[in-house]
Amino acid sequence: MRTGRILGVTAMLATLGAVVGSVLGIVAIAFIALVRRGEPGLRDLPELLPAAAMFGALVGAVLGPVSAWTLMRHVPIWKAIAGTAAGTTIGVVVGYSLGSLFRLAFP
Repeated sequence: MRTGRILGVTAMLATLGAVVGSVLGIVAIAFIALVRRGEPGLRDLPELLPAAAMFGALVGAVLGPVSAWTLMRHVPIWKAIAGTAAGTTIGVVVGYSLGSLFRLAFP
């Protein structure tokens, strides 16, 4: 009984991670396309969105359960998902914004 419940919760965490990861992958690639090329960059989105969504879903499905079971055992699910999503979004914005500085420092 306990094993079945653990597997069920893990499957639920993987599914939630995949859905949220997919959405965040789309948001990240849309942000990068808009910042990098402006409005013309948004025309390339239909080609990029499926890959971004699949990559985000894969990463979310793997890292969602791992982080929930190891780092956030006593945190409510909604808080874990919201905090991780906010951190990911902030990380994409800051990382992309500072990326040019690192290219100058480490050619």
